[in-house]
Amino acid sequence: MTLRRPPFLSTQFLLVLTGYNLLVLVTVLLAWSGLEPLWSLWLIPPLSLAVTAYVLVTSRRPFRVLAILRHHIGLARKGELHHRTTRARHLGEVGQVAWELNDFMDLIESYFKEINTCFSRVREHDFRRRPLSSGLPGVFASSLDNVGEAVAAMEANHHLLGSSRLSGELNQLNTSHLRGDLDSTQNDLVTISNDMQGIASIARANAEQSGQSEAAANSIGERLDTIAASVEAVNDAGQAMAREWRGIEDALSAISGLAEQTNLLALNAAIEAARAGEAGRGFAVVADEVKNLSTRSKSAALQVQETLASLSSKVHDMLERSQAAASVAEDVRVSVDGFRSVFVRLAQTSHEVIERVEHVTQQSALSRIKMDHVLYKQYGYLALARPTELAQATGQYERLTLWLEREGRELFAGLPGWQALPSVWQTLHDSVVQAVRAISDPAPDEQQVLARMSAAEQASRRFTEALDTLVRPAAASMAPPHLALT
Repeated sequence: MTLRRPPFLSTQFLLVLTGYNLLVLVTVLLAWSGLEPLWSLWLIPPLSLAVTAYVLVTSRRPFRVLAILRHHIGLARKGELHHRTTRARHLGEVGQVAWELNDFMDLIESYFKEINTCFSRVREHDFRRRPLSSGLPGVFASSLDNVGEAVAAMEANHHLLGSSRLSGELNQLNTSHLRGDLDSTQNDLVTISNDMQGIASIARANAEQSGQSEAAANSIGERLDTIAASVEAVNDAGQAMAREWRGIEDALSAISGLAEQTNLLALNAAIEAARAGEAGRGFAVVADEVKNLSTRSKSAALQVQETLASLSSKVHDMLERSQAAASVAEDVRVSVDGFRSVFVRLAQTSHEVIERVEHVTQQSALSRIKMDHVLYKQYGYLALARPTELAQATGQYERLTLWLEREGRELFAGLPGWQALPSVWQTLHDSVVQAVRAISDPAPDEQQVLARMSAAEQASRRFTEALDTLVRPAAASMAPPHLALT
């Protein structure tokens, strides 16, 4: 059996007023008509008191609920939306108001819970929790839909700000290290320029020494011509002296013949002296012959004297020419020594030029690799803004890796710093790739991206330092000193 609900308060109030008015009307009619018995008039006050008591009893709960409603509304005005009014059954309109207010508070609380939940997640940069408008009526649903659109706009703005902030931090990171990379490249270019100036100075000195060597060669040629003329003159003097010596030999032969004849004449004179007595004329003949011999001896002696004088003059001339030839030969020896020094120095500077050229070649190769690795990093930073640009960085990575495996290995494989290069380069590449992958996530972690790029910059610094250790020192000497050739 179902319980009948009591009538609403308005019905109850109407019934009480109707009964009360009927009671008053009956009382007035009875009093006015003068009907008996009069004792019936005494029933009016108890009935009135009963009606009053009934009204007081039945109105207590509604008024108490209304007080509770007023209190809950005051709490709601203070922000406490979780209070609800209960024990409002069978209170008619007051109960309806209580339940409607409870439903309204449920809507308000659900609305603000959705708002708070959504924005609390937004505060943590989680924009996936959107406000749920299903189940909410009218303006509540449209308001939550508008809030959802606002959250979407906030998400887009957050991503834009995050991208701008990340781009700014990446740009600062890139700029701070790019300045060091450019300084390193500038130092390499200054070193190459200094080496080229040293090579040019050596080349100018070699050209100047070549000119001096040419002048010295011409001087040596002239002196060799002088030596040849002197030798020819000495040869002529020797031939003349040989002829004079033959004259001396002839004169000496004549003197020798005269001496023999004088001896014979002396012998004859001795013989004739022995015969003096017999033939006195023989002494006269002998005397004439001795006189002739004496004349001839004198003539021969004069001839010998003249020949010796001529020979002495020629010997003196030959001596002077020999001294001149010796002086020229000494000059030639000095010039030849100068040539030898120049050629030794030219050989040294040639080796120095070769060393400097090798150094410039190595420095140029390493400067190119430094620039390639800087370009790779720039492509990496560009890929963080546009991940499709990662292909450019990958191509640059493959080219530099190929250099490390071939040309670089041929040039620098024997040096200690070479061993660390491939692993450091791979670390740099892996860090850039991880940063690009991290920023490609739907909700990228900016700190992870910055950490990966910072690791890439550290690997870049180690890579550059390792490249600097590969450069062999250039030749310390500069242009050779000028050699004076005489």
